[in-house]
Amino acid sequence: MGEDSSGNGKLCKVESMNELIIPILVTGSITALVSLSFQLILRATGGIFDFALGQYAILSGMGAAFLSAHSGLPFYAVVCCGVLFSTIAALASETGAIGPLSRIYRNAGAFGPVLGTVALLWVWEQTARLLFGDRPLIGDPFWKDTRFVLVGLRISGHQLTIILSTLVVFAAAYVWLEYSRSGRLLRAVGDNRHASEILGLNIRKARTLAFLVAGMIAGLAGILAVPLAGLAPLMGVAFLTNGFVALFVGGAGKTSGAAAGAFVLAAVNIIVSRYFGVAWKDYFVLVLALLIFAMRPQGIIAPIRKRPS
Repeated sequence: MGEDSSGNGKLCKVESMNELIIPILVTGSITALVSLSFQLILRATGGIFDFALGQYAILSGMGAAFLSAHSGLPFYAVVCCGVLFSTIAALASETGAIGPLSRIYRNAGAFGPVLGTVALLWVWEQTARLLFGDRPLIGDPFWKDTRFVLVGLRISGHQLTIILSTLVVFAAAYVWLEYSRSGRLLRAVGDNRHASEILGLNIRKARTLAFLVAGMIAGLAGILAVPLAGLAPLMGVAFLTNGFVALFVGGAGKTSGAAAGAFVLAAVNIIVSRYFGVAWKDYFVLVLALLIFAMRPQGIIAPIRKRPS
């Protein structure tokens, strides 16, 4: 009797942990990818926040789901096409609107370009509705019908793919930004645009590269998210708000800040929803954001400032 009770208690504890840890890791991973995309654009443009970025993920995810259902293309070709959709949208936004507006409002700050990204949010939202319809589309998962047990936690093949993909993307982004010539160019432009202009660095190339990579990463986030619960054209705002809050909670100055903020945000959302109810999660997130902004405005992970010698 006592052994049965003990066994049942352990089983319940494992089930409870499984219902918390795996969703936090999965949700945090997708949010981290979106947050990283925001950070790349923010750094390359000197402070422009692309409000249309959530729609890049929607175009990618819905595009992949639509092609999977109607085209007969191989699965990985569908994935590549989905990422291509988001990348084209990101580059079109930069070359057709954000870049020109930045040059027009060169001495007036980021207000003009940011306002332009709000208009682009609507443009890409309507594009998704026109191409794929208003109803949510659900895509095929990676490693369908495959499940694993890791340290006592049950995880599907698709969930494991989401977590591992995020780790690979962040590792690649760190190496690229720290050690490659193009990555150092992007960092230099983000750290001091005026000095970069004086030194003759190719600022337009850095911006285009940032939008290219950000579009690809946001597209990957959309493709990984669409098999979980489906995506609809109006869901881009959810990617937008989660990515924005995660970036500034974690810290916009370092790549690791995007990940830290995303997992903290996911933990708050899922734990509060489970123990207090879904209606309370937004209030807790608001309190968290206000506390971070008041006590540590640079975010959880702040960039290291070098002292002048």
